[in-house]
Amino acid sequence: MNSVLQSLLFTSSLTNYFLLNENTEDSTMKNISVSKEIVASEYLNLLYLLYCGEYNIVTPGPFKQGTYLSTTTCQVCSYASHNYEPFICLTLPIPSTNQCTLEDCFKHFNQDEYLINDSRWFCPRCQRLCNGRKRLEIYKLPKILIIQLKR
Repeated sequence: MNSVLQSLLFTSSLTNYFLLNENTEDSTMKNISVSKEIVASEYLNLLYLLYCGEYNIVTPGPFKQGTYLSTTTCQVCSYASHNYEPFICLTLPIPSTNQCTLEDCFKHFNQDEYLINDSRWFCPRCQRLCNGRKRLEIYKLPKILIIQLKR
């Protein structure tokens, strides 16, 4: 099971909040947005599977649906290589500023990385090491997006 899910499951106050059905009468639950309600409902379903159902292990299948698109472009001939890579957890770098938003972290994630000097890229068209540019983009989001912030 995913370490983030394990952490949530062993947060006893959160788990008890859902398992004891306290949330049905809670006035704070009446004003939450639909997306938060869906996440809460999915968490409750997971708890039910683990604690009330016939399963004691849950594989994180729905969490493995994200896909990166990694594009590397040769700076000599402009050849572009596209690779699709699955991900479970989106790791976002934190920009080196005093304050930043999550949107700033996404912008920093999408910045081009220049492959020069010791990081040059082997271009299949040029058949040699060339300077290149690499860009990571989110191609497909998973049903549940887990974000980890790099320090």
